[in-house]
Amino acid sequence: MYNTSTNPDKHLHIFLTTALLITFFLFFIDEGNFNLSWMSDGGNWFVFAIYIGLLFAVQLGLSWLLSQLIRFRSERIYLLVNGGIGILLAIVIACWIFR
Repeated sequence: MYNTSTNPDKHLHIFLTTALLITFFLFFIDEGNFNLSWMSDGGNWFVFAIYIGLLFAVQLGLSWLLSQLIRFRSERIYLLVNGGIGILLAIVIACWIFR
C-alpha cells in the first residue's frame, strides 16, 4: 500500500499548481471577459488570492480525508483521484458563481 505521507511537498506543489491554473482560467473568462485586463486592478488580485487559498485548502482537506479513508496502491492513482476532485470542485464553484 502507498503511504501518502512519503513526499508531502510534491502533493502540495501539485495542489497549488492546480489551484493557480483553475483560478487563472476562471478569472480569464469571468473578470477579464476573455482577456487579461483584470490584472490591472488590485482588488481583483485580492479576490484571486482568496480563491487560490480556498481551492488549495479544500484540496488539502480532501486529500487528508481520502488518505484517512482509503489506502492507495500507487502515488499516481492518489494524485489522479485528488486532481479529479480538484477539477470537479472547480466546476462546482464556477457553476455556483456564474449562475
